[in-house]
Amino acid sequence: LFTVVLGAALAAIAVHDFKHYRVPDLLSLLIALSGMLFWLLSSPAALPFQLLYGFAFGTSLWLMREAHFWLAGRIGLGLGDVKLAAAGAIWLNPVMLPLLLFVASLTGLFFAFATAFAHGARLSQIRIAFAPFLGAAILFCWLVERLP
Repeated sequence: LFTVVLGAALAAIAVHDFKHYRVPDLLSLLIALSGMLFWLLSSPAALPFQLLYGFAFGTSLWLMREAHFWLAGRIGLGLGDVKLAAAGAIWLNPVMLPLLLFVASLTGLFFAFATAFAHGARLSQIRIAFAPFLGAAILFCWLVERLP
């Protein structure tokens, strides 16, 4: 049931972000709250740590976002993506978070290169929605954790 809720919320976010380049806060909140409920029901003692991991992961991405803005003079990672990553991190074992970033970045970069190539544009000239790739990586990591 929890996997279905997570997958449905991430799919809704992906569709919305592809269309509007915006991650709905309510869906990110749903992901965070359902992740907290999962830990509360399955391992209550782990819940405070999972919240800490989500906060730390979100903060680290926010700091990277701000550093990129300071260095490049433009926003490279939306605040909605940061909130989604923090909410998704609540669901996951912290050892999965590097894999989450790797999978999201690799798939996002592949899509960006393919889009630029298809439009005959430079990579710096295109804009892509990152939440679909972040969401796919969250779900992938969640499912990998559930493997026997």
